[in-house]
Amino acid sequence: MEKVLNRAEVEEKYKWDLTHIFKSDEEWEKAYAQAKASVHDIERFKGRLDSAGTILEALKESEDKARKLERLSYYAGLKSAEDTRAPKYQSMAQRTQMLGIKYASAYSFFEPEILRLSNRKIDSFCQELPALAMYKRHLQRITRERRHILSDKEEKILAMAANLASGPGDVFNLLNNADLKFGKILDENNREAELTISTYSKFIKSKDRRVREQAYGLFSGKYLEHRNSLAALRNASVKNYVFYARARKYNDSLDYALYPDEISTKVFLNLIDSVNDAIPLLHRYVSLKKRALGYSELRMWDMYAYIAKEPDKKQSYEEAFSTVKKALEPMGKDYIDTFEKMSRERWIDVLPTQNKLSGAFSSGIYDAHPHILLNHVGELHDTFTIAHEIGHSMHTLYSNTQPFVYSSYTNFCAEIASTTNEQLLMRQMLSTADDQLKAYLLNQLLEDLRSSLYRQTMFSEFERETHSMVERDEPLNADNLCRLYAGLNEKYYSKELVADEGVSVEWARIPHFYTNFYVYSYATGVIAALAISKDIFERGEQAAKEYVDNFLKAGTSKPPLEILQSVGVDLTTKKPMKKAAQVVEENLKELEKLLT
Repeated sequence: MEKVLNRAEVEEKYKWDLTHIFKSDEEWEKAYAQAKASVHDIERFKGRLDSAGTILEALKESEDKARKLERLSYYAGLKSAEDTRAPKYQSMAQRTQMLGIKYASAYSFFEPEILRLSNRKIDSFCQELPALAMYKRHLQRITRERRHILSDKEEKILAMAANLASGPGDVFNLLNNADLKFGKILDENNREAELTISTYSKFIKSKDRRVREQAYGLFSGKYLEHRNSLAALRNASVKNYVFYARARKYNDSLDYALYPDEISTKVFLNLIDSVNDAIPLLHRYVSLKKRALGYSELRMWDMYAYIAKEPDKKQSYEEAFSTVKKALEPMGKDYIDTFEKMSRERWIDVLPTQNKLSGAFSSGIYDAHPHILLNHVGELHDTFTIAHEIGHSMHTLYSNTQPFVYSSYTNFCAEIASTTNEQLLMRQMLSTADDQLKAYLLNQLLEDLRSSLYRQTMFSEFERETHSMVERDEPLNADNLCRLYAGLNEKYYSKELVADEGVSVEWARIPHFYTNFYVYSYATGVIAALAISKDIFERGEQAAKEYVDNFLKAGTSKPPLEILQSVGVDLTTKKPMKKAAQVVEENLKELEKLLT
């Protein structure tokens, strides 16, 4: 095992430079003190939002405060990521978070006062004062919630109950992350190893079937042991969400979840129908996996095993960066120039160091360029991680060409730019790979699509049905939940995958189910990215320019579905999924040829 370096031992070129945010911690402290002293200044507008001029002043004041808080939080968060054990930066991050809560409380008068104004009055204010017209869409997003806002007394009661609403999820997280103990297994080298939530993902992908089966048995067995308690938590969570949907007069809980992001329920339901149409392709992949592994029976613990050999050669960071650059050339000169600038000007923290945050992320704000955290060790997946995080950073940079109020992008759109880059890299690498590498890349691609497209859609279908059961006043107990999940698992994976009792209880360990109707956006993001990357690969820089101008630069200036439609992706229809299915089938055929 290679030694993990101290941060001081790493060359400067591999460490990000944060001095353009704040030159020093002392400069941060001065900015924090100023922000703290002025946190309540916004309250001078309370009770006065009755004219165009006052509303504009309040909006500009709120933007100024938000940008200053964003900058403080950004610096503290990045410094904390450098050393997760440094109490100084943990404290800075916590202090900024508390200051943000205080500011949110001080600003809480704004939306209720805007909601008291009629749409006609707001339109007249925007006509009266052209500078306010720029905020019209922002104000409209507030007022579209009008029919779901209750009386002051009712709102107060719902606000008082808010802490109770998080109860099921809080209990699940404590049970899942702190109380459940899974025991120990023998790893590939017959050494005793602790099985935890984090190590399970490693063991279930082991090349040794014995390790996979043992990990799966211990892991699923623990959830089977607690299935009744976990079903009660699931029931309480869904009932809580259904209650709020009804209290706020939404059509149902799905409408309640999607409405704030301006997403039609038709998109969610169309996703399930469209992916169901393409399930036969997943069945083909399951059959190929069974044949390639040479098993008489394919079991759930085999689904994460790779069927192609991983390449031994590692890539240095420079080599990986060059590979990604080549893949992204169809994006055009401006995109590539900025990509190179990220490395040259040290926007990227590259190597793993002691106490550094694990994994990878891209983070950015309006008043500073994005930064990327990597933990590059030279594996093939590290090259894909670079492409992925560059996608996020470029999306942030281009979105920041919008005014501050529209410079962010919704969660619904958040993974599209990153996945598009991964697909461009995949296509480039496949075009030059030998048969061994090609087989591995195709296997990786199909595994990603199985987990991010098919599996997330299966989760969404399960989630939709559990909410519908509660809305129909049907019991949501362990037996019903296990029966429902087992049926969906068989539908998606076919009878080629021999099921066991552990399969039926997988629902009990998915934390995303406590963030209602969220996982569907992973699947829609993949579908959109496959369509966009295919278009760029086929039409080149013209398609890339349309993607940059109409999608990456859009921020929240338009509803997300409208933004996607501007690049030819209409998720209210089945057309994008048909394109995604073509990609699945093309690559599946190629892998079948290589492995048979």
